[in-house]
Amino acid sequence: MGYALLVDMKNYYTEYAGLERYGTVNVWEDYYVQPSGYTLEEVYQSKNVILSKFDDAQYNYPNLSGAEYFSNRWFFDVYKVLGEMFWLSPNKILKEHIDTEIKRLGTLKKVLGVLARGTDYVSLKPKKHCIPYNTDLLIRECRNQLLSGEYEYIYIATEDLDILEKFQESFGDKLLFSSQMRIRQNVNKPLMDIKFQRENDGFLRGLEYCVVIHILAKCEGLVANCQCYGVLGAIAINAGGYKTNMFFDAGIYD
Repeated sequence: MGYALLVDMKNYYTEYAGLERYGTVNVWEDYYVQPSGYTLEEVYQSKNVILSKFDDAQYNYPNLSGAEYFSNRWFFDVYKVLGEMFWLSPNKILKEHIDTEIKRLGTLKKVLGVLARGTDYVSLKPKKHCIPYNTDLLIRECRNQLLSGEYEYIYIATEDLDILEKFQESFGDKLLFSSQMRIRQNVNKPLMDIKFQRENDGFLRGLEYCVVIHILAKCEGLVANCQCYGVLGAIAINAGGYKTNMFFDAGIYD
């Protein structure tokens, strides 16, 4: 439609900003440059502004994919198109951390990226959220992928320490992972409500998360234990270029 895309994480609350920065800092710009060359101040003085609402079919283009609306395949197709239209460009700080992490990992060739959501998705069973696929079955499928010869390593992206340890036991030195903060699965509150005792925790959590998703986007294949926004972010950055796309659907919590 010829509109310019901007991301506003200033006027909408996020845990990455916290109350101390809410309304004063655009948290998006902590990590990324804007997809277009405008500022929020300029945009909000414009005559024609659309405030997107993702559950509004008017702006979702439900026919963009031939798959069932809001199905796993529909989400993949939509975020692939988003990635083809806009490159989500890291700012200098994020890019430096991504480059450092890639250098530390050593290789991303023949690497299968695996996103395994756990913690509060498992313990709290939040309504209308995806049910994570069984970890033992996920590991079995990942092992099959390695045995096929397509991949030599697995990069695991997970906030769940229990899942990470299971993958370590199963894959040993064939497993790559980043040194982000992780927690055990038996949490009793939403993940974003759990604070780590360190300075600038909100900023650092966002930084770690962005680095992990960018690494995931650089892997040659992607397997996920559910359809969460980490998966969609990786698809958008990768522009749907994975040679393996496997997103398990275990249903939705009632």
